[in-house]
Amino acid sequence: MKNLPYESLHNHTKLSDGVLSHLEVLGVAEKAGFGVIAFTDHDALPSQETLSELEKYTGSVKWFIGCELSTSLPKELGGGESSNFHIVGLFIDPFNKELLDHCSKMQKSRIERMERIVDNLSGLGFKITVEDCFTEAGDMNVSRPHIVRALEKYKENKAVQAELINQMAKAAVGDKVVAESYAKMIELGEQSYPYRLYLSSDAFIKDIFVDYTYSKDMDEIVDLIHGAGGVAIM
Repeated sequence: MKNLPYESLHNHTKLSDGVLSHLEVLGVAEKAGFGVIAFTDHDALPSQETLSELEKYTGSVKWFIGCELSTSLPKELGGGESSNFHIVGLFIDPFNKELLDHCSKMQKSRIERMERIVDNLSGLGFKITVEDCFTEAGDMNVSRPHIVRALEKYKENKAVQAELINQMAKAAVGDKVVAESYAKMIELGEQSYPYRLYLSSDAFIKDIFVDYTYSKDMDEIVDLIHGAGGVAIM
């Protein structure tokens, strides 16, 4: 059977919260029958070295550079948190100064957020360090999945999380909102537990998750993508 010419316009590498390099992604894409791949890492653009490696790629998959930028809501909707609202930019210029400056500030903000979350998790009884998170990230672009993987390194953290799940189950008995969130968490499975329990703004345990210290609103992010020659997609 002939491979179908799939196109995947939203892909992460280990530059953000993926686990493969850009060339490894292209290798997987070739085997899976993809014809086009867009690299859209979180708040990050590939280095000159990575771009040079991509230029030497001679495989069958066409590729181009994009990005997935964290943003807050438009000012008309109150702005607010930026961790869970993202705009994808496609066909952007990876050398655009304004976009590179923004990504640099976001990476610094991601580190500051991670340090605060690690401190909060430690106070909750989890075993985790800043160094653990950097080890999982492999670079400076630290995301929540890296924090989750850092937590999973220590067996004793399973007991802490199990107790939080038990607390949420008990709270769900008399609280409809918690009950709905708990049911959804169980439905989604174990990979959703950290986010539903403590690693999001609407998690069961409050005051653990914190948002970025730096952000732009949606209109500013769209302008930034357009300024880099790209197409903005929500």
